[in-house]
Amino acid sequence: MSTQAKAWLPKLAVVASFFCPFFSSAQDVHHSDISGVAMGMLLFLVSSGFSLIFGFMSVLNMAHGALFAWGAYIGFSAFTLINKWTGWGGSDRSS
Repeated sequence: MSTQAKAWLPKLAVVASFFCPFFSSAQDVHHSDISGVAMGMLLFLVSSGFSLIFGFMSVLNMAHGALFAWGAYIGFSAFTLINKWTGWGGSDRSS
């Protein structure tokens, strides 16, 4: 890729992200914003825990990813169970 094309790529990404909400509903845009912020916070927690452990103890502790996956599984299971009891999560496909 030429250097001139590399210079235009960030500008094109900014313009595309500006016009993207006009092609979808406001609910989709808000859902994407909230999902992006939530995922960013989760990744920050994992990475800050990893960097703190490595910084203080100088040990590469790779258990953070496993704990993150375990917590995601427990959270998904809890949400599924609560959805079966209350129906808050939308339609229930099992019936």
